[in-house]
Amino acid sequence: VQAGFVRKPGSNLAKDMNITDQDDILFAVFAERDHPSSSALCIYPLSFIRQMFIQNIRECYSGKGNQGLEYFNSTVKTCVNVDDTIGEDFCGNEVNHPIGGDLPVEAMTVLNFNNRATAVLATSTGNYTVVFIGMENGHLKKVVIENSSYAFEYEDVNIDESAAVNDIQLEPNGTQLYLMTKYRVSKVRVRNCNIYKTCGDCLGRKNPYCGWCLLTNKCTRRSNCQDNGPFSWISYKSFACPQIKGTITGSKELLVAYSSEKVVSVRVSNIVEQLATSQFACLFSINGANVSVNATLLDDDKINCDSMNWNFTSRLEPNVNALLTVIWNGSSALDNPDNVHVNIYNCQNLANNSCDLCLNLNDKYKCGWCQNSHRCEIFEHCNNGLSPWLNRNQTCLIPEIYSFHPKSGPWEGGTNITINGINLGQTFEDIISVSVAGI
Repeated sequence: VQAGFVRKPGSNLAKDMNITDQDDILFAVFAERDHPSSSALCIYPLSFIRQMFIQNIRECYSGKGNQGLEYFNSTVKTCVNVDDTIGEDFCGNEVNHPIGGDLPVEAMTVLNFNNRATAVLATSTGNYTVVFIGMENGHLKKVVIENSSYAFEYEDVNIDESAAVNDIQLEPNGTQLYLMTKYRVSKVRVRNCNIYKTCGDCLGRKNPYCGWCLLTNKCTRRSNCQDNGPFSWISYKSFACPQIKGTITGSKELLVAYSSEKVVSVRVSNIVEQLATSQFACLFSINGANVSVNATLLDDDKINCDSMNWNFTSRLEPNVNALLTVIWNGSSALDNPDNVHVNIYNCQNLANNSCDLCLNLNDKYKCGWCQNSHRCEIFEHCNNGLSPWLNRNQTCLIPEIYSFHPKSGPWEGGTNITINGINLGQTFEDIISVSVAGI
């Protein structure tokens, strides 16, 4: 045993261990004698430890095992069978004294470390049990115990590099830790929720002190979230951040042709009652410029951004990405963990106004060649869909040769000629014939 601490558990751990949150637990860190560079955290209800002590005493008083403690240099003798009532308040007598006992107090390891633990302190916040563990390498481990066999580390703090943490104390108000190393006493905040700026980041850290307050749209303690509604403060256990999930088709990209009128729709999740009754808006940001339109929540899982003309980016750019933010209640934003965005594209510039290049663009753009305007554009822009429009499965009609080489060759023929131009076909099968000097 390297260090131990007795503390009452949080209600979640107490329930898992079939005890009450008023029962005491021993939090102990161990290291192997042969491998002191690693250690483990184990937990024991004190009631269970007392039961094992009593059980060992009863075993000895029934004539089983030995009395005497060899590691204390006392004489080891066989236990004497004595007819005596042994309860929790039994204090021993002159018979069978001292008693060692062979029945161990066992527990599962809840967390292992690849450095030796040197100090431990436990506390609780809400329903959670939190353990602070000082390490030989001068680090502080912040740990949440989920149940009697599992815990996880949610933060590692470098206190004093290569100087063992010898002791940990908690301020009475529970906000600060004091850690002692060989030449230093350090003060460390128990929680620092305000450094997390999005709901996903806040809950993703799994800090039991922190949750997402919908009222303020901030990462904060439960007590600092003034709204007492059941869904006003989201803990890391639920990980139910209100967020954009993706487009209606499941992709992360919304495609919009430049200067088109279009309604943008996205899937959303975890829209609780407080949000569902709010006013929504969609904010599109490009290179520091913002455009906002009203939005509507449909069926609690879909946001429609009102129709707008997508002409607020330079028409000289082939395409540009606009960051999408869904705003509720005027200033609070839904999380956008997958960076769902709008790709505003210009068919004409993507294809350099070439029919061949136009028809070879990625099918996702839905670009085609408008024969009347001689431009690459979406169908709706080709004289409002009334003019002849070639799609990617058709062939450009007017080939143009810009150059060819070589310009000469032997009479016998056999010269390979390279022809450069536009609208020369999309595949080899589109070429019916090629003649040189009428041959």
